Amino acid sequence: EVLSMSKEKVMLKQAKEVCELLGINNDRLKYFKKMGIFVSETKKAGYTSKDITRLKQLVVLTKAGLTCDDIKNIDLGEMSLTEAIEQRRKIMEDKLQQIHGALSLSAELLDAGVQYDSMPSDYYLTEITRREKAKNLWILMIGSLS
Repeated sequence: EVLSMSKEKVMLKQAKEVCELLGINNDRLKYFKKMGIFVSETKKAGYTSKDITRLKQLVVLTKAGLTCDDIKNIDLGEMSLTEAIEQRRKIMEDKLQQIHGALSLSAELLDAGVQYDSMPSDYYLTEITRREKAKNLWILMIGSLS
């Protein structure tokens, strides 16, 4: 417990308790501090209810895909929450497309029984290039329709 300015007692929760409450580990708490997006309200060991409210916000935002830099930019008023989420969603969608492409190609390699020493790399590289160009053309066509 710590005495606040108004002499009322403020109950502090310990890190372990806060981590359990938020479903995160202590490393995550340290990371938020290290990245400068969380500063405890108190200098003592423990977390106030205001600290916990902020940590809940940080957990939600990072689980939604925002980075600590995104959150800093919001805190500094450099972008709105909506802008940050929309920007991050675009990045995640691009990454997801890359992952889908990699999953598809790896399945093809497995289905074809491709061996490391005899992989027809030229064929696959040509095929990858063809598909990427076709996908980009499709994206351009769709973009011009809207």
